Amino acid sequence: MSPADATAPQRNLPAHRDPSPKKGYGEVSATESTGDPAPHCRVTEGDTGIKVSSPLPYTEQAPSLARRHIRTALRGHTDALLLDDTLLVVTELVTNAVRHALPPILLEVQYAKGSPGTVHVEVADAGPAPRPQCPTEPTSPRENGRGTKIITALSTSHGARFRGETAIRWATLPAMTQPPQM
Repeated sequence: MSPADATAPQRNLPAHRDPSPKKGYGEVSATESTGDPAPHCRVTEGDTGIKVSSPLPYTEQAPSLARRHIRTALRGHTDALLLDDTLLVVTELVTNAVRHALPPILLEVQYAKGSPGTVHVEVADAGPAPRPQCPTEPTSPRENGRGTKIITALSTSHGARFRGETAIRWATLPAMTQPPQM
């Protein structure tokens, strides 16, 4: 990263956000560069499936980090279509948390083995962030607002629940028994 990049403002984050990573989040470890899950990403594998749990940084890099964790944990355990759909849903839910909620952000994904298997994705955050009085940048409909439609199209069910100040947005994806007809 060049010195100019280090001082450049973070794009796509509301003005009231602190784009710097919180202590303990976002460090890239040697294991991440080799493709293994990072130390702060916990992967548990059992007879019934795989569970991935990871705190995520409160930065624009969170969706990419989340995809890397899930891809590493589920590759070889599920078909490519389900993995791709899961990565897209994870990206949409994590991006929503970074843009519209307060930290911390926690990602949990459960892959249930079986015939067919399913993937359950949850992204928890500390609830909605205060909105600025006036938008800092106008947004184009071409760039925003499709996340819920994507999640609806790819999941069998999705929604939100609240536990105290914590908001949890979730989606369940089915394994496909046949590829979609184009």
